[in-house]
Amino acid sequence: MTYGVPYSFVPGTKAKADEVNANFIDILDKIQTTNSRIDTANTTIQECSSSLDSKLNIDLSNLSEEGESKFNGMAYEKDLDGNWTEKYIACAVSSVLAPGATHSFSLTNFLPSDSNIYEVMVAITAETAATSGALSYLFANTDKMTNKKPIIKTISRHSSVAYGNNACTFIVGTGRKINIVSSANCVGSTTYNFEIYAYRKVR
Repeated sequence: MTYGVPYSFVPGTKAKADEVNANFIDILDKIQTTNSRIDTANTTIQECSSSLDSKLNIDLSNLSEEGESKFNGMAYEKDLDGNWTEKYIACAVSSVLAPGATHSFSLTNFLPSDSNIYEVMVAITAETAATSGALSYLFANTDKMTNKKPIIKTISRHSSVAYGNNACTFIVGTGRKINIVSSANCVGSTTYNFEIYAYRKVR
């Protein structure tokens, strides 16, 4: 926008003092207004900069847990979802689980010592003494998956032993524990093998 002064003067004519003074006063007012706008803009920039510095605090203290996990995910993307580490452990060999009973297995010495969440690849085989047509289940849960998930089913076609096998994955948190639970309606005890073959970081 172009600003003009209140009075214009023609060459060769006399200028009145009050008109000259009015022009100077108008120019000074406009300079002061401009300076005020610049001061306001600088203050706004400083406030934005201060706010940005706070939001970019490297300790991430002002971020929610979800926001921090996303930053961690970006920082350690190469360690997430997909990089399986092969490592074997036989948690149970020919273990006997009574109907309705639970066996707990600590993975503290199997998984890295940190606060991350891991997915583990497990395999289980089982045999149960059962009457003809009877079903029996083994369930599992972890400190991160608290609801029991069926991992193996055995069914007897005759009055003898029922067999079953399965492979699956489970999410394990900082509690580093997997529980194997037998269904309460099993006719007899279940003999099973429980092994883990690999793990990967998922957070």
